[in-house]
Amino acid sequence: MFLPGPRIAHRGCSSTAPENTMAAFRQAIDLGVEGIELDVHQSADGQLVVIHDATLSRTTSGRGYVNERTLSELKKLDAGAWFNPAFASERIPTLEEVLSFIDGRCTVFIEVKQGRKPYPGIEEKVLKCINDLKVRDTVVLHAFEKDTLHRIHRLDESIPIYLDLFFPPVLGTFFFDRVVLQSSILKYKTLKGVSINHHALSPRLVRKVHALGLQVLAWTVNKPQDIQRMKSIGVDTIISNFPERL
Repeated sequence: MFLPGPRIAHRGCSSTAPENTMAAFRQAIDLGVEGIELDVHQSADGQLVVIHDATLSRTTSGRGYVNERTLSELKKLDAGAWFNPAFASERIPTLEEVLSFIDGRCTVFIEVKQGRKPYPGIEEKVLKCINDLKVRDTVVLHAFEKDTLHRIHRLDESIPIYLDLFFPPVLGTFFFDRVVLQSSILKYKTLKGVSINHHALSPRLVRKVHALGLQVLAWTVNKPQDIQRMKSIGVDTIISNFPERL
């Protein structure tokens, strides 16, 4: 059965380098992780860029929304100095640049994001980039929005997908039943698993997911005691800002 790897570096090695930058991805590759997680938004001119937020202010020198700037404008922004002045040369990478760099050396877990409103054609563009670079065997797509995953599946019925879920810690199983068990997405053979905030995970919920033939990915697990708890309850994959701790 497909497995993205037990250790996934969250936005690269985001504890020691600015998230979603080439520096963070280089560190993850050097560490030998089995997977790297990243996020994709769309610029004003329809280019795929790797950044987590729909807005620029938290992780770059820019302001406003990602989709208000062209790729050329985004490339002028500093994406590293906020983390540490030593990374002031870092820029927002494109998805093509990141996938070309990783080049199949580990699984790439791509979250297809949406801005204030759905990005037109982002799912098709992500798939085209993956296919053009011939890296589809080492790529997984995931999203919180079920509509995004539905569009991906309509375009490509063979690409592995994960559904992202966030539950209140004490109501994980209840919300899973309400949100997932009644969802048409379960019929997709390419749905390989669900990624759930680790605070909501329990042995019972892990067993329930596994009973559906799906894998459990826990995010974002950073503290050693939480990492050990995830291992003890049988999750398949852990996303962490500290992949070296895994």
